Amino acid sequence: MEPRPPGGVRFVGGLLKLNAILTALGAVVLIAKSGDDAFFELLGVDPESAGYRGLLSLLIAGLTWVLVIALYDRSRGARAIVAVVTGIRIALDVAALVGASGISALMGGVGGNIVRAAAVIDIMFSLLILYFLYGTPSATEWFAEEPPPPVPMPPPPA
Repeated sequence: MEPRPPGGVRFVGGLLKLNAILTALGAVVLIAKSGDDAFFELLGVDPESAGYRGLLSLLIAGLTWVLVIALYDRSRGARAIVAVVTGIRIALDVAALVGASGISALMGGVGGNIVRAAAVIDIMFSLLILYFLYGTPSATEWFAEEPPPPVPMPPPPA
């Protein structure tokens, strides 16, 4: 039986799977409603590009799912990709925290607090993801080991 990834790696994989599922659902809505101009005007999205955005979102969801499979297969490359994307998210959240006071002034003091709270929560989840992929001994061991070689099948009886 193939060994299971450590709990932290499974947690990160679960978050990525949830992200992929929600992205795919959004993509299906974009593709299905691509001819409904009123729907997209209500959302403030260009109706002309909705179908393309839906296809791109579907591609991203598929790539995210492949990334989860690669993490579960001990891929150090997948681990590095998740780390880089997570680092970019942290940088964008820090930029949002710095720019939140300007948003707050534009929205009468309310919007900045929402942006700050969302950015802080996202930073906490991002740090948790990095911890689960790099900060635990079980994750370090999981990604350091090569999977065990397959057990050879005995020759058929003669």
